[in-house]
Amino acid sequence: MENVVVIGGGIAGLTAAKTLAESGLSPIVLEKSKEFGQKPCGELIVEKFYGFSIHDFIDDDSSIERRFDHLTVNYCGKDYVFNKSYIMLDRKQFEESTARSAMNAGAEIRMGTEVHDIKRCNSSILINNELEAKLVIGADGFNSIVRKSAGMRDMASAFAITAEAKTDFSHPFLFIDPEAIIPCGYAWIFPKKEGSNVGIGCFRGINVTPYWKRFSERMGIEALHLKGAPIPISLPSRTYFDNIMLVGDAARLANSSTGGGIASALISGLLSAKVAKDALENNRTDENFLRKYEEEWKKLIYKYLFRCYLKKKLFWEFFVNHKLLGRKILRSLF
Repeated sequence: MENVVVIGGGIAGLTAAKTLAESGLSPIVLEKSKEFGQKPCGELIVEKFYGFSIHDFIDDDSSIERRFDHLTVNYCGKDYVFNKSYIMLDRKQFEESTARSAMNAGAEIRMGTEVHDIKRCNSSILINNELEAKLVIGADGFNSIVRKSAGMRDMASAFAITAEAKTDFSHPFLFIDPEAIIPCGYAWIFPKKEGSNVGIGCFRGINVTPYWKRFSERMGIEALHLKGAPIPISLPSRTYFDNIMLVGDAARLANSSTGGGIASALISGLLSAKVAKDALENNRTDENFLRKYEEEWKKLIYKYLFRCYLKKKLFWEFFVNHKLLGRKILRSLF
């Protein structure tokens, strides 16, 4: 029987695996993709978040594409500048370097391994009818099978499309205009060393493809490697159960006002690993012990995520079409 199996080898899962391995445990990571960095992502993150810095999690500086000291939001034709320190990541490189660190410390990572069945066996979890674990960390994203196995229902989602393109932009730009761009959503252009990460997302259940086509034609964008994915925009739900903890998008921990999820993925991966180590040392993988994980992440990020949820309701669902009121709320979004 394995001590810990991490299902999902994205940012949250790899952070958990690395933290576990460096603490002396040897987790197994199961990732359905054959390559890292396959999830659609804007890749931009503020440099400091929740009392941490992105540099606390980066082992290889080649994961950093560029640094910026501001971001511009073009809202209905008018520019608003947000002066913060932003980091543009190469998500694929970041995941690969985190995976290397995890494996060097003792983790085993099985790529191209899809989890299709999870069963509870007394005080353990049986995965795909072959791998038994005392503890499972569910890092398998929005459509998490681990989450479903724990009996949790689906929640509201946004949908985003990302791509690569050549642009002339020198710093990150967001474009918000319910008439000219997309209703209840935004488009972006985030410059990298070569080219840019470009995309569009919507907080309503509509087909974003026609809006992406209109935006890309308007901006003269010739996109490569177009990908799309759902993003959780509900309040976080329960994240611990007997023998199970949920992290990242599987735990619904994304910022619901922007859709950003890198910061909460890093934090939840780190905290879940620390609680997992304590749980195994105390031979306590029951939900009463694992409750500590949720208590810890709530101390750090719940108030912020709750405020983001309220801002999402106010701005995207009510005031995005009212320029005067929308501008007042806009400043608190980014």
